[in-house]
Amino acid sequence: MAKRAAPNTPQNRADGVLAVNKPRGPTSFDIVRLVRKLTGVRKVGHAGTLDPMAAGLLLVCLGEGTKAVPWLMDAPKRYLATVTLGRTTDSYDAAGNTVAEGEVGKFDEVHLESLLDRFRGTFSQVPPAHSALKRGGKRLYALARAGREVNPIAREVVVYSLELVGLALPEIELEVCCGRGFYVRSLAHDLGLALGCGGHLAALCRTESAGLRLDQAITPDVLERGEVPWRERLIDVNQALGSLPAVNLSVEETLAVRHGRMIPGESAPRGCALRLLGPKGELVAVAERQEGGNDLKVLRGFN
Repeated sequence: MAKRAAPNTPQNRADGVLAVNKPRGPTSFDIVRLVRKLTGVRKVGHAGTLDPMAAGLLLVCLGEGTKAVPWLMDAPKRYLATVTLGRTTDSYDAAGNTVAEGEVGKFDEVHLESLLDRFRGTFSQVPPAHSALKRGGKRLYALARAGREVNPIAREVVVYSLELVGLALPEIELEVCCGRGFYVRSLAHDLGLALGCGGHLAALCRTESAGLRLDQAITPDVLERGEVPWRERLIDVNQALGSLPAVNLSVEETLAVRHGRMIPGESAPRGCALRLLGPKGELVAVAERQEGGNDLKVLRGFN
């Protein structure tokens, strides 16, 4: 049984991001609860839900690291997905109930590649009815399980890359790099519809998130056994946000930002979040350049 850590205090506080290799089975919040119990840190969250049937990289944020969640969530994520053709489910994955079955015809990689083009770039996607999205304050999956009719609204998503990894019918293996809000389950479902035989997501593994990789992650059982001190695996918040452009501040500018004042940023890029770094390279804040002006507005400060 895992040993409960001492409560988080100024002497043992921890701030950063823990890359966890989530196995199939537990929920993302199960992993958050485990990390909270093992570390004694009360302020713990994650940056991107993985369904219970999914495995792979889950970024668990501790202390000041929880302030970085919005930008970690917005960053691209990469997955390896296995799609099984011939069976459609209500949840769009293997855990759901079968709603239709179809014969898987013969087709080659050339035909499949032509269909995959539909799912590259920016397009509208309908989320699964069995999803954690909310309507009227209730999760869609709860409404669906209660027998309520759920018609999710299509929304714009982006796929940066979609590659065919393997084809051994009735299974298709894909690697997809996508933005926030994209459902790989919907991709599997829609691909099955496009092929005329139906399909569902049979397996999913997140291999990369916000530039952090699965090979940097630690498994929950190793955490529980204490084989590797969890503090040694903490990733600095500045490193975790390394995909954001950086702006170096002077001592005077650092003090101004610490006091909530805007500073000039004529050379800073527009249209994206920026890391503001102090004289020693420390993360001071995440900011953005104001529309129609040159000042940098602080979105979140870091201690």
